[in-house]
Amino acid sequence: MMKSIRIKNLRSLSDTKDMELKPINILVGANSSGKSTFLRLFPLIKQSLRKKVNGPILWAGDDDDYVDFGSFKETVNNCSDEKEIKFKFKFDMRIDSKNFFYYRRKPYKNNFKNTNVNIEFSLSERQDNNFDYISKIIIKIFNYKILLEFNEEQHVEYLKINNIEHSISENNSKNRIFIGGEYTLFDVSLSNLQEIALNKINDIIEKKKMKPLEELDKNLYEIFGMHYITIELESEIQNYFFKNIVGLDTQSEESEELINSDSARQYIEKIASDFEFNELVMMYMTPHIYKYISRYLSQYFRNVYYIAPVRATAERYYRLRNIAVDEVDCRGKNLPIFLNSLKNTEFKNFQKWTEKNLGFIIDKSVKEGHVSLKIKKSETNNTVNLSDSGFGYSQILPIITQLWYITLTNIKKELINNTPITITIEQPELHLHPALQAKLIDVIVNVMKSLEGKKNVNFVIETHSKTIIDRLGNLIYKKKIEKNDIAIFIFNKDTENLNTEIECASFDAKGYLENWPIGFFEPEEVF
Repeated sequence: MMKSIRIKNLRSLSDTKDMELKPINILVGANSSGKSTFLRLFPLIKQSLRKKVNGPILWAGDDDDYVDFGSFKETVNNCSDEKEIKFKFKFDMRIDSKNFFYYRRKPYKNNFKNTNVNIEFSLSERQDNNFDYISKIIIKIFNYKILLEFNEEQHVEYLKINNIEHSISENNSKNRIFIGGEYTLFDVSLSNLQEIALNKINDIIEKKKMKPLEELDKNLYEIFGMHYITIELESEIQNYFFKNIVGLDTQSEESEELINSDSARQYIEKIASDFEFNELVMMYMTPHIYKYISRYLSQYFRNVYYIAPVRATAERYYRLRNIAVDEVDCRGKNLPIFLNSLKNTEFKNFQKWTEKNLGFIIDKSVKEGHVSLKIKKSETNNTVNLSDSGFGYSQILPIITQLWYITLTNIKKELINNTPITITIEQPELHLHPALQAKLIDVIVNVMKSLEGKKNVNFVIETHSKTIIDRLGNLIYKKKIEKNDIAIFIFNKDTENLNTEIECASFDAKGYLENWPIGFFEPEEVF
């Protein structure tokens, strides 16, 4: 579950601070105050995962992408002396202890456990071209703080774990493979850290002039195959160390008995007395920790759905092509093809869903290689072509279709690490009557409630609509939703330095706004 996001130096967002996310997040503010910049971070990272890029971020997308920020130089905050863009994510990641942390003293019925992760990426511009690169990563996990600094070739130059600093020499920068692939967020080169850590661990053993383990216990040496090294770290680190560094088959009862023997414990205590040892174990683990975090974040942003503010206008007929699509694009241009790709039972379910939630039915007519969409209101028997039914229907259809499909597919699919779905919508109120705006918010709340216990879903909505804000308050009053399920972020741009400041508002238990600016939706007085 994503707990908070912090952005620094992205356009006018000099520093958003930690923005704690709730199931429904409302972004409000004047035009050009930074609302869209924050919201578009989600599709920006998603589009960067879809294609091979020269840097970590695909700033300027093609026609089939979501957003266009231009370039790093155009995106970085011009008012800041620090020419780095930073993204910080705080989340709980469900770690499968069976697959990641191998050693368990007691069997678990449920191998998953929540682990708090805090990671920050710093992006800088290369000196030789206009591309950007990851210059720094900070990871906080298991009560450790890991600082990694990279050169422009994405090789580690400096590492600091808690208070222990390590300079990575040029010799250690060669012949390294990248931690990357289909599921990773950003490719960085970390594999050599394991070899460095093991060499330093061996130095500690030699410095302490410790006897070989076989002189302490022959059986231990035969099973371990090397010096028996471990310490009283957090259980996850110790478990990982047993399996991967020591090479011990930690699942056997015999191994557990040996681990608890007096001779092994004495050996452990002497090794563990070295102050640097804990950090060296963490250094060895860092590539695997980063890969696991990166996989989670990649899946998180792949689960982002983005709906743009200006959606495709309705046409009388749409040409059919022999293709099937499994997602409505951000502007709804492929909506007719998507609906025509649904199975008959799915399309009927969609019709029932729209009638129940919004009071109208979507119908389709296929003829001579074309499909037309029609609207039928519940109180009438007449169907009207979408192009004749008013602009609002063409604007709300991509949103409600996406919402319906998410409720359908997430009952079917189980995604790794139980990563949530994030739905980002810009100005859903465009061309909608206030009554239809209120119904749309009702649908959003119903979708959120219907997935409780099955899948986490978050909404990030940028709006100028007083109706939407009022409707959320009314739903709290009617006990359809809890006040703690909603976060409201107010974006204000400083007229002097042009940086954005963000304040938080909220609802009380009766649905009244708290910390809300007086006259926020009121126009200036006429003099």
